[in-house]
Amino acid sequence: MYSELLNRRFIALLIVSFFSSFVSAPLNTLLPVYVEADLLGTPLFSGGLRAAFLILGGVFAVPAGRLADTWGVKPVYVLGTVGPILAGVIFSSGDPLLLTALCTGIGISSGFNSAGGQSYLISAASSSVIGIASAGYFLGNTLGAASGNLLSGPIADIFGFQTLGFCITLAGVVLVLMSILTLPAIPSPKTADNGRNLSAFIQMFRRLDVCLLLGIRYLPTSYWGAVTLLLPLLIFRIAGTSTAATNYSAIGPHRSALRPHRTLASHPRIRVARRHQRPRPRPDRAHPYWHLCLWHSRNRLRVVSFDHHAGPHTIDRPRRRKRPRRWRSPSRLEPGHALWQPRRRKTHRLGSHLALWHLGLILPRRPCLRCGPLSPAWKKRKPIKLRNHHE
Repeated sequence: MYSELLNRRFIALLIVSFFSSFVSAPLNTLLPVYVEADLLGTPLFSGGLRAAFLILGGVFAVPAGRLADTWGVKPVYVLGTVGPILAGVIFSSGDPLLLTALCTGIGISSGFNSAGGQSYLISAASSSVIGIASAGYFLGNTLGAASGNLLSGPIADIFGFQTLGFCITLAGVVLVLMSILTLPAIPSPKTADNGRNLSAFIQMFRRLDVCLLLGIRYLPTSYWGAVTLLLPLLIFRIAGTSTAATNYSAIGPHRSALRPHRTLASHPRIRVARRHQRPRPRPDRAHPYWHLCLWHSRNRLRVVSFDHHAGPHTIDRPRRRKRPRRWRSPSRLEPGHALWQPRRRKTHRLGSHLALWHLGLILPRRPCLRCGPLSPAWKKRKPIKLRNHHE
């Protein structure tokens, strides 16, 4: 079954995608650090630069996909590998206008990279093994980004950002030449009717399951954009080195890619606890994002949130019972249990609401979309009459 993946197209795609993520990884991690450390800029400016090439990457993926159908997949993907060359020039420039122009070019190139790479993947793997082929493709991207972060941090600390930019530019040129020489050409498909394609495209976005899929994809990527911008900057402010920021960005992807069984075992889980047993924090399993699980007690199921260096904490209101004095005194709580304080319960409730909202999105279409303002009975509802309390 998997012997179908041992072809020149798929292996060349894995190699090129790995090195493409390897070369472009420093831009995603060290851009806010470079703006603050060398350019003395604000996180607002670095966030605007990142938003520019991320938005343009999503917008230009649509025309890039259309060009892949007409020109062929390989030329579009080769154009997408030009972005790392521009990423290296960013670390050698300090002009805001030039940085904006470079981020614009990187965004256009990333759109071509995304559309061309996935189109090449579909053409290189048959439909019977497209699932494992997609997993290998994204695994290569993840490992490439993690490896690039591990190497770029020490270079920036020892030699400076200008040397790092020169290395990225040189590696980007090698990447373009490698993609031209190693990727086999894929013939473009037969030209189809544009009118029928447009009508099918519009009809696809009218489907409720497609709209739900877009909503599910939007929220995690919004979180990803905020975290990948702020966490390297915060770590750099605390540690004072670029290596600490890049190592943090590299350890998580390496762990998720190389040890998926431990990742699944250490994240959302169902625990059976005795009546007076309390879940303890696990700093070795802590991550900077929340995980939700179900913690079974004797009376009911409780939603538990895993916070960074804080371990599991219940979100709902615990059952009233007498606790020892050492548990009721906020001053005697351990630092890892600071989230039990009432001032943080709003964040817990927000996390539970977001989790339930995500669960509702993946439920069948009828129960999750036929309630509230989207239900047919909403228009027939009776208006609420407000009265003055003096009447």
